[in-house]
Amino acid sequence: MALVALVALAGLAGYRFAKGATTGAPLHAEIPLPDKYILDATGDAGGMPVLSPQGDKIAFVAHSGEDKSLWVRSLAGDRAQRLEGTQGAMHPFWSPDGTNVGFFSNGKLNKVAATGGPVSAVADAINPRGGSWGANDVIVFAPGFMGTISRVSAQGGIAAQATELDPKKHTTHRWPWFLPDGKHFLFLATSHTGGDPGQNGIYFGSVDSPGTRLVVATDSAAEFASGKLLYRSGTSLVAQPFDPQSGKLLGPAVQLVGNLRDDVGVWRSIFSSSENGILVYQEGNAAVARSRLTWLDRAGRELGTYDVRENTIAHVRLSPDGKRLAFITGSPASSVWTLDLERKTRTRVTFDQLPVSEPSWSPDGKTLVFTLAVAQGGENVEIHGKAADGSGAEKNLTALANNFHYPALTPDGKYLTYIWGDGNVMVSLWMVPVAGDAKPVAIVQPPSPKSNINGYRISPDGHWVAYASDESGQNETYITSFPEGKGKWKVSANGGAYAAWSANGKELFFNDLNDDIVACDITTKGGEIEIGTQRRLFHASMPGVGTGFDVSPDGQRFLVNLAEGEAAAPLKVISNWPAELKK
Repeated sequence: MALVALVALAGLAGYRFAKGATTGAPLHAEIPLPDKYILDATGDAGGMPVLSPQGDKIAFVAHSGEDKSLWVRSLAGDRAQRLEGTQGAMHPFWSPDGTNVGFFSNGKLNKVAATGGPVSAVADAINPRGGSWGANDVIVFAPGFMGTISRVSAQGGIAAQATELDPKKHTTHRWPWFLPDGKHFLFLATSHTGGDPGQNGIYFGSVDSPGTRLVVATDSAAEFASGKLLYRSGTSLVAQPFDPQSGKLLGPAVQLVGNLRDDVGVWRSIFSSSENGILVYQEGNAAVARSRLTWLDRAGRELGTYDVRENTIAHVRLSPDGKRLAFITGSPASSVWTLDLERKTRTRVTFDQLPVSEPSWSPDGKTLVFTLAVAQGGENVEIHGKAADGSGAEKNLTALANNFHYPALTPDGKYLTYIWGDGNVMVSLWMVPVAGDAKPVAIVQPPSPKSNINGYRISPDGHWVAYASDESGQNETYITSFPEGKGKWKVSANGGAYAAWSANGKELFFNDLNDDIVACDITTKGGEIEIGTQRRLFHASMPGVGTGFDVSPDGQRFLVNLAEGEAAAPLKVISNWPAELKK
């Protein structure tokens, strides 16, 4: 398959890119995108193109129809190879010698030969955020979207914790990058509730000690190559002299690329470097980098798009009548907005100086409830409510700040439900009466202390709740009765999260590990549920922050926060990029 071919200045061949990248003047080229496959460069389950350390190959994740797999292409040729057995692949990375590719799929950290062959599972990784393969045959990786970096032998074994997370500062360590000695590594530490921008950034760690320290404050992952730390600053990719032994910056940062595409949902920008001076990246484009709020039918055909005039939005939720949308935008202090889908007018609802998140509607559509981080860090969170038209004052619905997530009122309006856990473990679904002084009650608790509930939606009739749990080793969607929490029915077959019900409660929708939107018929018979056959509807790459879609009351249309606005943008290539810094 002629998937991608280099289009270089003066007819430059890919071989010269690989072998002569660090000599001569820098040369620029493009890798056009495939005709039939679409790159999955962004999102929770994306696979950003990554160069081999030798700069002679590129690995990436692409999808076409129901197939989403890992591909490898030599820069000396014009064809790419799809690697069998890698369905559902995400976040690839290379072995130091460029002969193997690490990647994640089906709740596992895996490896496969770059030329194809058997896939070997290395470790568990439920909801991963990147990995790096060191010179000492150790892999450091982020097994979940929250929590610390782990380390494991590339030959497999028991993974061990490699970093310590301060929950008062951060909720996640992710996107590790091994330094040349195979001992030290870089990673991004940040907070899902905003945190302190001065403490969010690139940290320096070691496999020999969990102690870490801040290198530079930024909001996106970094790499090291040719003696420089490469990271995002503003909208630019910059290069800054860096000592990989001490972890210290040695000089000022210099701009390398002026307009870099950023995947704000997972805090990573689209670029990759090699040891011999090759750089691959995607340019950003203000006209299309904004979130594309798009109506899709059940076949994935576009029916209409809204421009909310914001670069990024998250946590989309339709009102009960399907006529308005609530969403979050802004960083580091975010706010709740609504969009009238008929009049196409926006209303700002909150004006807090600290991050708000995860809005949901009251049953009558008059009120929005959401979380507010009342201090920098991830643990001190309150649940607030405010009129959906923005009038009046916010009301604190919780007596004490705690680690609350995804608050929602039940369909009868009598109870407040939310996700809560002590830190990042044993996260459960709780409810408390809106009126009175009754204590909260746990509705769904995961079966083990190491598993978590990661989101939920109560059925329109209030008798059932669909939720995501990672108890099997990856997020899957289940249903239980509400509020009793009796019975348990597994709905998803290939991962599932962010469930949404049709208004009649007869269908449940969720997105799977491949970022496909899936539907299942739901039939209730007294206290029992019958789950229909899982049906794939369409693929939709969504930003990696919170709920990325919701469904119209009739179940026929989906409002999706698409992250594919720049999918057609080519991959740019620079050979001998260090020479660019001398201009």
